[in-house]
Amino acid sequence: MTDEEMKLASEAKQVVESAACRSVLDAMVMKYRKGFEESDPDQGEVREHCYVMLRATKEVLKQLTILATKGKLESVRQSRGGNSSAL
Repeated sequence: MTDEEMKLASEAKQVVESAACRSVLDAMVMKYRKGFEESDPDQGEVREHCYVMLRATKEVLKQLTILATKGKLESVRQSRGGNSSAL
């Protein structure tokens, strides 16, 4: 990984581990889950919006976690003196 990629990975780790980030993401999940559950079956646009937002929220967390994990793996590899081409 380049220095810039390592910096991004470190920042992603900080974001994922941040209480503020977790609080916001949890609030979003609750909001859109509630919106979906409390919508009437004939409110297709509302239900679809809530579903899409739930998926997007989970995808943001997933991508941040992947980036943070790549950085952690690279740090371990570097501490062991490994070759970056193996990743």
